[in-house]
Amino acid sequence: MTQLTQNNGQIKNNYCVIDLETTGLDNLTDAIIEIAVIKFDLDGISETYQSFVNPGREIPPFISDLTGIFDKDVLVAPEFNSIIPKLKEFIGDSILIGHNVGFDVGFLREFGFNFEGTIFDTLDLSYVIHPTQLDYSLTGLSLF
Repeated sequence: MTQLTQNNGQIKNNYCVIDLETTGLDNLTDAIIEIAVIKFDLDGISETYQSFVNPGREIPPFISDLTGIFDKDVLVAPEFNSIIPKLKEFIGDSILIGHNVGFDVGFLREFGFNFEGTIFDTLDLSYVIHPTQLDYSLTGLSLF
C-alpha cells in the first residue's frame, strides 16, 4: 500500500475516506443528510462510521431519488453539531480522502467541523492519471 506523507515528512499509515450526502449542492443553503467515513491502516479497513443527519428541513424528492435517503430516514437522526465530537475523534490525525472532497470539506466547515489535516482529492488524481477521460464521476471512472 502506498504511504502518503505530510509536509513535515512523517509517514502517515492511516487515512479516512469520506463521503457526504446533502440536500443540494450549496453549502450555504443546503444541509448534510448522511456522513460515512471508512478508516484504513496498513492492514486495510480498520473502522467505519456512518450516521444519518437530521437536516431540519424536508429532503427534496430528486435528492431522495438520487441518494435513496428519505425524510423518514433522518427524522430521528442527530443534528450535525451533535456528531462533531465523535467525528473528530474518529478521524483524528488521519489523512482525509474523497472524490471531489472539496465539496464535502466545504459542507463540513460550514456546519462547524474544521478539519485541519492533510486532504487528498481523488478527482484531482483522476485528471492526472486519465487526462483524456470524458467523465470523471466515480461511475464514469469505474467504467474506464
